[in-house]
Parts: sequence; C-alpha cells; structure tokens
Amino acid sequence: MLLIFMIVLYGLVYIEYRIYKTFITPFCVIGGVYLAFVPINNLIGIRFGNHLISNRTIILFLIYLTILFFSGFLFRTIQRIFHRKEQERIKDLNEIYSEKILGKENLIFIIFIFGVLSYAVSLFQVISVYGINDTKAHSFGIFAHIGFLAKAMIPFIFFFYTKTKKKKYLVSIIIFFCILIIFQGKYNILITLLSFIMFSLMLKIKINYLKIIYLIIGLFFLAIFAFILIYAVIPNMIIGNYNFSAMESSIQFSIRHFFHYLFSPFITANTFFFNPTIGGMQQGIKAILNPFDTLYQQLSGNKDFFAPIIALWPEVAVDGATANIGGIFSEAVLNIGYLLAGIYIYLLGIFIYFSYFIFYNYRKNVASTAYLLSLISFSFFSNFFSLFSIFEVYIYILMIEFFVLDRDLIQFKFKFKKYRSH
Repeated sequence: MLLIFMIVLYGLVYIEYRIYKTFITPFCVIGGVYLAFVPINNLIGIRFGNHLISNRTIILFLIYLTILFFSGFLFRTIQRIFHRKEQERIKDLNEIYSEKILGKENLIFIIFIFGVLSYAVSLFQVISVYGINDTKAHSFGIFAHIGFLAKAMIPFIFFFYTKTKKKKYLVSIIIFFCILIIFQGKYNILITLLSFIMFSLMLKIKINYLKIIYLIIGLFFLAIFAFILIYAVIPNMIIGNYNFSAMESSIQFSIRHFFHYLFSPFITANTFFFNPTIGGMQQGIKAILNPFDTLYQQLSGNKDFFAPIIALWPEVAVDGATANIGGIFSEAVLNIGYLLAGIYIYLLGIFIYFSYFIFYNYRKNVASTAYLLSLISFSFFSNFFSLFSIFEVYIYILMIEFFVLDRDLIQFKFKFKKYRSH
C-alpha cells in the first residue's frame, strides 16, 4: 500500500507542478510533506522506536489528499485554458507589488513596531500572572490581540530588510522572535518563519530549487533548536540548574521528543481516523468552526470560550511516548466524521485555491496567500484553520493588503477576448 500511496501522490504533485510551473502551490506543499514523512516513518522511523502507520490509515490519507487536490480542479482548469500566456507579465506584476510595499515602508514599519511593543506588554502581563516558566498559550487581553499585528507584518519587514539591508529591520525581527520564543509557542515561531519564506519565494516565479532545499534544511534544524531551547535550555536556566550532565540529559530528551513529535501526527491518525465524532457531533462542529464560534462569543460578551483540545493521547512510540495531535485530515474525522470531513476539506481547499489563483495571476494578495500556504504546509501537524488566533492574523494581513497596499484587492477579470486573440 505504501508504494501505491507514493506513486499516486507523486503523480498528483507532478500534475499540479506542470500546471503552475512551481512547487509553491497549495497541494504541492502539503502533498510533498506526506510524500516524504509517511515513507520515512514506515521505512526508517520504526527502526528508532516509532509505531508503524497502518495501511488503513495510509488509504485514508490518500483519499483526503485526493479530495484536497480536486478542490482546486476548477481553478487549475481556468488557469490552463485562459491564463496560459498571462505569465509573460508576472515579472512586471511582481515589481508593481514590490513597489507598492516599498511605497508604504515607513507606515508598515510603524504598525509592526506598534505590534511588537503591544506583544511585549502582553508578555509582561502573562509573566506577572503565570510566571516566566508558564507563558505558553497564556497570552490574553487587548495587547495580545494588537500584538498579532506583528505576526501579520513580519513578511513585509523581512522584505524591507532584504531590499534595503537596514539594521533596524533585522533588530526588530530578532526582538520579535525573542518574544515568540519566551511565549514558548513552537507553531507561532515556525508558521511565522515559513510565512515570510513563502512570501519571498512567491514574489519570484523563477525559483532556485537548491535554495529551497537549503531553506527546508535550515528550517528543520531551527525547529530542533527551538525544541532544545523550550524543553532543555530555558527550563534549566529558570531553575538555575547549570550542571553539564543535567543539561546534556535535557537536550537528549528534547531531541527525542522532537522526532517523536515530528512523526506523531501521522501515527496518531491510526487512532483518530477510527474514532469518528468521538466527542459528539455538536462539539466536533464547534471545534472545526472554532474561529467563528469564538468570534461570536467575544461579540456576545461571553468570556467562556470553547477550547478545541483533543482528549485522546495515543501511543506513538515503543518507549510509551504519546501525543494528541493528528493533522488536519484525521482531526477532522475525529471531530465531524468521514463525510463531513471530506466536505470540510473540499471547501477549505476551494478557499485556499481561490486565494492562490488571485495571487498567481494578479499579485493582489501575496502575503495572505503566503500565510495560507504556510498553514496548509503545517496542517500535517494539526488543524490550524480551527484556531481563532490564526484566523485573526489572517484577517489582519487581508486588511493590510486591502487598505494599505491596494484597495482593489479582489480584481477578478477574465479577458476572454484577449486570451482568444492570442
């Protein structure tokens, strides 16, 4: 079954690449992850103590990946029929978008600094209430929400640094990531990093794939470093334990934890896929649509928000390690069952492909599409689209692109006569 999975998935990735002439597409970024990680776990990971991903689970992975692939069928068809010759002007569109960003350089930087300062205030609030050792997932209040502006602005600030090499941009980026590290949010760090990497790559259609490989390797080691910081260095520094052997033991634990954690979403799917709607359909729908439910509760003045936390902790390795993350596909099934999960994945795919289509042909929403691609890339870990904080950052990016960069964000014109004349 593993071989069939690899052949079919490779074929789907190749089809999408042939149409868009790039691997930076909605299906390629998530399909590539499954194409790499599932075989690695079942051929190599099991030798290091990971449990096997079952054939039944692999079949369901392939089914839901195929649903995601076909959600972009309409846009791929339009792209192939009507926009085949449009790529002659892509370079010009990149330059126009870049000029728009540079034209708002000072305003964007001011907004970013405002967001960083607000996030710093939020961090001090959290430390004063919970202590520095318990900052993870505890951001709260108006300053936290304003601080999310910094996450939305980070691709633009990185862009400014690459264009101008001004130290103020580099220093502000470092300060912002230091705050993220103290908040101990692995996903916040990795998604934010990947979003500005995607943003940079998407502004250059002709991509150096060797650079992509270097970026992936760099991101991988950065993730390991983040785990060592969060699970070894920071805890030992907080308690004042600078003993070399204790630090070494903590680092070894954090590295083992990283590799179990990395493959756990694929392994826990062995359990999640076969316990559909385990918490009840009503709770499952609330979990899947959590951003909208949370928004409604906030507007209603209700502070008792629903937290979409999975109670199941399946074993993922022979040493007894467990995890409660299953990736977007198995988590969707766990919450709302097989059929609704398929519909959910299909509709989500249409939304992402629509955004990608606008980006690819008009360059109207590069940053927001880059953020969506970074989310779908990391959706093998968890369903980030069900988190309100993610939704909030995405809305901020859309607002920035619409109101600051271009009021005509949704310019969607098919010039059929022009295309036919060619």
